[in-house]
Amino acid sequence: PTATQTGNTPTPQATGISTAAIPSGVFVVLPWNAEPDPAIWDRPIDGIVVRTYWKDIEPSDGAYDWSYLDRQFNAAEENGKKIHLIIAPGFNSPQWVLQKVPTAMFVPPQDSDGGSFGESPEKPLPVPWDEGYLSLWFGFIDQVAQRYASRPAFGYISLTGPNSHNGEASLVVGPIDRSGVSPKDG
Repeated sequence: PTATQTGNTPTPQATGISTAAIPSGVFVVLPWNAEPDPAIWDRPIDGIVVRTYWKDIEPSDGAYDWSYLDRQFNAAEENGKKIHLIIAPGFNSPQWVLQKVPTAMFVPPQDSDGGSFGESPEKPLPVPWDEGYLSLWFGFIDQVAQRYASRPAFGYISLTGPNSHNGEASLVVGPIDRSGVSPKDG
């Protein structure tokens, strides 16, 4: 960034940023794993926010079910709309991942199975800073990017990394070290 002087206060100026790459417009946020009403495509919107779970796309290691996302991208492209994609890891990581990485048991703040805080039993949450978990998550995101980044309907992917329950950056509330796992120092 550079700055220009206006009076005594420098004004920051962004350099090297293309405004064409900055997402904008009106998007309809779909419920998790929902198929949009076909009438949505006739509305004066720029696109839809598609939200899904990692466990639904890669139910077993290296075996992908792209059918839900393919349908959304195909419909968006047929109607000249964009996709903002959110894929939630954390509690919604595939079972095979949960068996390979350190986890701690917590009650999900929001449960992908429909429960809300306090109504669901404890579930394993991958330790978000574990290098093995991050490697699996980043490998998955690379596969998503390879499949969709060049599609005309692709707008962007919201990535927050391994978190507790949704596309926001949030961890569970509670002592994670109760299972013998604690954050790295430093």
